[in-house]
Amino acid sequence: MKGFKLLFMMIVSLLVIGLFTITVSADDSKIMTPAEYESYLLNKSDEGALEILEGFKNLTDKEQEAFLEFMWSDEYFETLSYGTQNGEEFSVQMNEVDIPVKVSHSMDHSSSHQPASNFDSGIQSTTYRSWTTGTIDLTMFGFNTTTMSTKLTWQHNNSQALQVYSVEQTDSNYNPTFFLTKDGTNDYISNGYAYGTGTWSMTLSAAPWVQDTTHVDVRARTLDDKRKRIRSTHSNIGHTGWLVY
Repeated sequence: MKGFKLLFMMIVSLLVIGLFTITVSADDSKIMTPAEYESYLLNKSDEGALEILEGFKNLTDKEQEAFLEFMWSDEYFETLSYGTQNGEEFSVQMNEVDIPVKVSHSMDHSSSHQPASNFDSGIQSTTYRSWTTGTIDLTMFGFNTTTMSTKLTWQHNNSQALQVYSVEQTDSNYNPTFFLTKDGTNDYISNGYAYGTGTWSMTLSAAPWVQDTTHVDVRARTLDDKRKRIRSTHSNIGHTGWLVY
């Protein structure tokens, strides 16, 4: 009988622990209240978070609720995916509120001279150390919530690329349930072009079945000949093709 009671108590304990675990997991995907989201932004305390905090406070109560509901839905992921392909401004309706959303593509650049000697001819020539950054970002109600950038630094002679110095990837994200994971970079030289790629894994904790791998590619020969494209494993995206800037 003692053995039976002990077994019974163990089973009850396991059930209680299991229920507690399920409850905690459910809370993890629960939509934040506006006050909780404001605290989240304050805890991040960087410039981007504080800009969003200021804008978020200026929204109506109904707009704030729609903003957070959109963040916690798989539509956030789908919207980023659609915008990645099209780079357009559109609206998403949540609880009868139209949320203005824009997914933007951009590139910036800089360059410096590097005098170099051609030892075969004895003539000094000039090469250039240049960098260009390809960026995609998502804005809601006019403030940026998710950004991915790939920065390519390369050497060229104003005619073709000679070597890749570095490839860097950066991102920012102010959606508590949307996760970006850097998966690394890649670079090479081909046909006079320098190529650089930053790769990210994207997941939505509120909808864990939503996953994607996205590549932000940059290629450049000179500062006047640089392009960016987006590639994705998402069935709705494929890739953008090379966008000229």
